[in-house]
Amino acid sequence: MSDMNNKLSKISKTNKFNEFTAEISYINFFWCSVIVGWICSLLPGIFLFSFSDSLLIVMIFWYIYDPSRIGLVTAFLFGILEDIYKVNLLGEKAFFYILNLYLVELFRIRFLRFGLLIQILYLFSILSFSKLISWILAICLYSYERNFQWFYGIFLPTIILWSLLRYIHHKKISLTEL
Repeated sequence: MSDMNNKLSKISKTNKFNEFTAEISYINFFWCSVIVGWICSLLPGIFLFSFSDSLLIVMIFWYIYDPSRIGLVTAFLFGILEDIYKVNLLGEKAFFYILNLYLVELFRIRFLRFGLLIQILYLFSILSFSKLISWILAICLYSYERNFQWFYGIFLPTIILWSLLRYIHHKKISLTEL
């Protein structure tokens, strides 16, 4: 009888350890994805293809699938850091990030019910709408018109990043398996 209790206690200890390491790898995956998204957003664009909104797509992903991990304050802080790095008007990118996360919050429950293609279309429409608002805001603040180059750089990076993040999240791949 004591042998069985020892085996059961060992099994429960290893299960708790496995749960703990799974949670640690999940947290590591979260922060690694946010940092990689931030680094990609700081890179310059090549022609019309740019990952300038990769951090936003990663934040939207985590805001939809695990809202306790990221919030509006985090979006605001990353927006301020990006404004400082890209020498934008302070708060412009922060406003853009908060606007996007607010729009995503409106559709979050509906968003989870759809497949990949519909999610990408929803995400593209949210990003396009908020980019249009930012474009109008830039016209008012800077007193000059920006071109429509921002529109070309939304669709392809959104498809690539969203599909990759969703695949990794649904397969529950930890960092050690990557």
